[in-house]
Amino acid sequence: MPLLLAGCLSLFSVLSHAASLPEQLDSLTEKWLRIEKQISALESEWRQSEPSLLQRIELLKAERSQLKSLLTHNEEQSSDVEAKREALLAQQNILEAQQQSVEQSLMPLNGILDTIYPLLPEVLRHRWDEERSQLIEDA
Repeated sequence: MPLLLAGCLSLFSVLSHAASLPEQLDSLTEKWLRIEKQISALESEWRQSEPSLLQRIELLKAERSQLKSLLTHNEEQSSDVEAKREALLAQQNILEAQQQSVEQSLMPLNGILDTIYPLLPEVLRHRWDEERSQLIEDA
């Protein structure tokens, strides 16, 4: 008897499973159809947006190329400006050294001129003062 009971339970399980099989098949078919619709919608959306995306990629590539070109141009200009700055700085250093040399050379002359100035006639001293004032204003 236990064997008969086990066989009946087994048969009942198979029959109940077989009864739900069409429902499972319907459910799986519906899921498959929904997935196919989603795939179709995604493919359609891609076909519509692909040309604009490809165009956008090309525009971005062109922009990147222009930016690289601009960057190269700016780097060249920057190096030219740097070279000019260095040349001007070297020239300034030379001029400052020359100015210092001239000032040192003029120091003894200023002492001699200060000694001679009181010995000059009034007219020459007046003229000397005018010239000296003019030189101070121009400096």
